[in-house]
Amino acid sequence: YISKPSPITHLNDVLQRWLPSEKIHPSAPTWRKKNQCSDLSPFLLQLENTVSQINPRGILKQLGGSEKTYIAILRACSTNADKNANDRLHMLQEKDWHSFRTLIHAQKSALANIGARRLAEQARILEIAAKHLDVRTIQENCHLFLQEYRTPYQRLIDLLPAPVSQERDEAN
Repeated sequence: YISKPSPITHLNDVLQRWLPSEKIHPSAPTWRKKNQCSDLSPFLLQLENTVSQINPRGILKQLGGSEKTYIAILRACSTNADKNANDRLHMLQEKDWHSFRTLIHAQKSALANIGARRLAEQARILEIAAKHLDVRTIQENCHLFLQEYRTPYQRLIDLLPAPVSQERDEAN
């Protein structure tokens, strides 16, 4: 059993322990060494100082130091943030607790994957409430959660560098 999100170093250790040595073909590592994520790029320093709900240092360690991967995850999460929040509100109004529980679970994982631990914990509480059909807890906490959920993504959209393909288009 491996919990999510799992640090790459842990996954590499597991693979080396269980795979036959002839099946392992190491490539040149594209990540930084373990615990070498203290030197953040200007973008990640700005992110850390601007979006207090997100902790890039912890997630970079789990991603093996790959800023490119982290930015791709941030972009994917921020692209649908408003739609995701509106979907939760619709499910809340329709009292569709099964769909609400399924999507809040996914949202919890996405938040953990970008380093938004406090928001992921709030999503976990909503997920448990939906599992137990605790409508009162959901109704008392969902609107505030969604408001706090939208905040980092609104800031992220302004901070994220343009995707590589978009940069190329603008250069031409």
